[in-house]
Amino acid sequence: NPDRAFLARVDPIELQQVKGAANQLNAIEITRMLSITVELALGRIGKVKELTNLEIVYDETLRNIILFPKAAPVEYRELMEQNERKALALKSA
Repeated sequence: NPDRAFLARVDPIELQQVKGAANQLNAIEITRMLSITVELALGRIGKVKELTNLEIVYDETLRNIILFPKAAPVEYRELMEQNERKALALKSA
């Protein structure tokens, strides 16, 4: 029932286990996590299967999701270039 509150949680265990070099950041698919959360909050369960390759635990009755994001150490410059390419692709769409 989309009229009830929806709770999304992130389990950081995978993020804590990834250790990169001092000049690296953990690249996390935040946008995808938000999209999954919004789709489930709106009751669009079928859409989530298209969006995710993340590990998730979803309780439809309690309207509760736990996301287990994966992280990949990436150098700051490379991460910025990836984000710029994604932004350009979205503008072109």
